Amino acid sequence: MIFYTYGEKTKEYTGTQNAFIDPLETKKQDKNVYLVPANATAKKPLKTKENQAVVFNGSEWEIVADYRNKTYYLGTEQHEMKELGDLPKGATFGPVEPKKTLEELKEKKLDELTAAGHQYDNQLVNENMVINSSLGFKANADLRSQNNINGLIAANKEPVAYVDSQNAVHSLTLAQLNTLLAECIENGQYLYQQKWAYRAQINACTTKEDLAAITFEFRMKDFS
Repeated sequence: MIFYTYGEKTKEYTGTQNAFIDPLETKKQDKNVYLVPANATAKKPLKTKENQAVVFNGSEWEIVADYRNKTYYLGTEQHEMKELGDLPKGATFGPVEPKKTLEELKEKKLDELTAAGHQYDNQLVNENMVINSSLGFKANADLRSQNNINGLIAANKEPVAYVDSQNAVHSLTLAQLNTLLAECIENGQYLYQQKWAYRAQINACTTKEDLAAITFEFRMKDFS
């Protein structure tokens, strides 16, 4: 006959063990009587799922939580589960950073704004910086394009073959190149104006919800 064994301390199911017949009791009772192993029962254990264990309560098997050897966090403090049972109240499997104040969230948002603005004022090449020029075509306005226009002006020759953002070629005079350069520079100032407007909007927020609703969408100036 099979008996189901459990640990002496935790009462957790440990496996099976075959029981031997007690010859004296079997003879007395005229039926098979088995020698019950220590810490064992004839009752079959319940089936468990992940993070569960089955223990014997003295009369029945019951399911308990089992997170042993798993790392959990209380806030940012790390712990390891050593015993059977539920995790402590408020425990998570990843660190939970303390909630930031409105002022801390504003600083973070301002950092995001700075990073968003740098893609226009620090990057040499930015294919999103395209303006509608008063000259009747779309032109790249990033720093590399401004440097190229400056180079054409410095060459002091006209007309000049200029390639716009759509790879169309235009014959421009020096005066037109100067107009185009002025528009690129003015577009940069327009982007700065948007950045400062966003900064003011962030600083004016009085709730975290209003702050979270702010998204950055920079627009190029239209000179057409």
